[in-house]
Amino acid sequence: MAGLYGVLGTGVSIYMSDTALLDLQQEARNGMERMTRELRESNQSVYTNGYAGNGRVIFSTPNEASVQYYLNNNQLMREYPLATTAKPVAQNITSLQFAKSGTLMTVSLQAQKSIYHKTLTFSLAQKVRLRNE
Repeated sequence: MAGLYGVLGTGVSIYMSDTALLDLQQEARNGMERMTRELRESNQSVYTNGYAGNGRVIFSTPNEASVQYYLNNNQLMREYPLATTAKPVAQNITSLQFAKSGTLMTVSLQAQKSIYHKTLTFSLAQKVRLRNE
């Protein structure tokens, strides 16, 4: 019985860890997809700043002016209009960075979650071409 309990306990731990990692990856991908889709519509006058992995980007699209993405308490936030309505886009995001070179912007984020005294980490980076001038 003790051996069976040990095997089942290990199996449940692995299952929960793998499920949490899948959830973490999906959350990060959904946040990245939403952000990059809007960035593709933006013009080249994108404003970025950041410190210690906590970047911020402000941009305008043909339909919306001054859209902002940033980190707040491990949440990827989308704010529009500026300084008015902020809504979380993704959870467990620990780092967000932007790098711009001409019409190309690189967006990097890192997601992190702890489960069963184990820290799960997932990093994601995507290049986006800013289309509208």
